[in-house]
Amino acid sequence: MKRVIKLTSILMLMYFTNLAQDTNCVMISGKGTFYFDYYSGKIDTVLVDEKLQDKEFGIKPNEVLVVDLYDNHSKVKSILIKRRKIEVYRIDGILEYFWTHSGDKTFEFNGKDITRIIINKPTF
Repeated sequence: MKRVIKLTSILMLMYFTNLAQDTNCVMISGKGTFYFDYYSGKIDTVLVDEKLQDKEFGIKPNEVLVVDLYDNHSKVKSILIKRRKIEVYRIDGILEYFWTHSGDKTFEFNGKDITRIIINKPTF
């Protein structure tokens, strides 16, 4: 009986470990890309490009990627930055894309369905 309980406990632990997902968060604001901790809100890494460019993010099956587009920030706000195209590469090989206003939008991408996304530079 003890072996059955121990085996059941181990199997449940393995099952719930597989269900656990890491959450990666990124904010894109003009030329800046800010990586931060989802739970504390603390910024881990800041990358600033010399010019506006596309941003590509890979997503593992056990990850969730939260992307915050914030081109309305006071330091990057411009009447020229209007919208961005987001390309979504699904696990089944299908490419989807959509356009969105990039002023202040947040998106969540689940690695169970998506392998990578590309956030194109702003369209003027």
